[in-house]
Amino acid sequence: MAGSLSLILKSVLADKPNLVALDYQGQVLTYTQLYQLALGISKKHEFDSKSYIVLNGDRSIEEYATIYACWLFSKPYIPLNPKFSDIRKAEILSQVFDLEPKVFDDLAYIIFTSGTTGKPKGVPIHQSQIAQYALAMQKNIAPNSSDSLLQIHDFSFDYSVMELVVAWTNGAKLIHVPTDKAVMTPRYVQDHEITLWMSVPSLASMGHKLGLLSENSLPSLRVAIFSGEALNYETIRNFSKAAPNAKLLNLHGITEATVTDTYFEIERNLLGNEAPPHPAYQVIPMGWPHYGVEIDLFDPELPKIANGVGELCISGKQVTVGYLNNPELNSQRFFEFEGKRWLRTGDLATFTQQYGYCYRGRADRQIKLKGYRIELQDIESALRNAAKTDLVCVVPYPVLNDGSIEGLVGVVSIGASVEFDFDLIKKTLLEILPSYMVPSHILSIDEMPLSVNGKVDFKVVQEWVKSHISSP
Repeated sequence: MAGSLSLILKSVLADKPNLVALDYQGQVLTYTQLYQLALGISKKHEFDSKSYIVLNGDRSIEEYATIYACWLFSKPYIPLNPKFSDIRKAEILSQVFDLEPKVFDDLAYIIFTSGTTGKPKGVPIHQSQIAQYALAMQKNIAPNSSDSLLQIHDFSFDYSVMELVVAWTNGAKLIHVPTDKAVMTPRYVQDHEITLWMSVPSLASMGHKLGLLSENSLPSLRVAIFSGEALNYETIRNFSKAAPNAKLLNLHGITEATVTDTYFEIERNLLGNEAPPHPAYQVIPMGWPHYGVEIDLFDPELPKIANGVGELCISGKQVTVGYLNNPELNSQRFFEFEGKRWLRTGDLATFTQQYGYCYRGRADRQIKLKGYRIELQDIESALRNAAKTDLVCVVPYPVLNDGSIEGLVGVVSIGASVEFDFDLIKKTLLEILPSYMVPSHILSIDEMPLSVNGKVDFKVVQEWVKSHISSP
């Protein structure tokens, strides 16, 4: 498997024309039928005349076919999450409106992620980078035309790219799961005899809590992949009992390095006990780099290789050329070292010969919640607007022992003469931010804790939140 994404898709189409490419709530399309639908879309004026295609995020059959058309005919798509407010959608589209057409050459998609300034940042990914990722996944899980997998995640979340790529570059069957039915994913696995499971860990955790992952309930699975957030021991231990025949994989991912960049196969013989058998298994290791990816740990004083804990940095063919029209951020996140270009992930890690790279937290204020990478500064920018004060802080809470985050709390310091209106602030936030970024609680504090240099002391705020709230 080599070459551009377009060539790979055309090769599969030629070899597997009559196999099922998409099952959309019982409406079945073969690869030939999906191609014909995509071909029709590509001939429409609104497709042919534009440098990029905007998806509104409803995951309709037409949107699936549009992505297929984009990849076949080398035109990038820009997915907008249905949870995005009109303000956020306008911010995203304003960043691409006046760009030169050549910027979009050979791109597969542009996904916009949370930014530290409150402005979403665009991550362009080329067809060649998707082709490299398809090759890495082929080597890791060996998908084939007999496989079937579920498409669960929103198109604005690059986990969807994993689902689409693994299916359509290997002739496998992709089965759509409606957004409001995602928690019932185990039932879809049973009903369709799914062979490949791909999800964020929280979806498996929710399935267990709902009683949908009883022992041996998912025997059809041959591979189960988890990514998007830290995978804790208890979650994978419970899941392993439901899927006795599955190879269990944990993948580390970052949008800027094309979906995922490491893999770790979880040893079943280490999942028998209530407690992890080794400290490295409290949060399942990230493991080793994908084929074609280089990883190293750097000291905060870049560029310098770290001893012990360091910032995980990535180099190789999967790494984006840089953020869209954002030279300042590019200078912060990318650097040259020994003739190679490296991407800073913000993840802290150590390396062991037995487990590969092991997660040790964050070097910045970016978090993962429900699979989404979120810059807390992005939420704070919106909170300043909503609360009409500069003294705000957003902290993750609660944070479990394994480091995984279950919610967010906003803290606002306002004068005694100002009436604190939680409902109004939250309503305003929902008009600005996607719902998954809106804190579940917003608290007022008389005086915001500050550090010696006059900045908000986040650690003190987090401890204050713990003492003032029992659950988010």
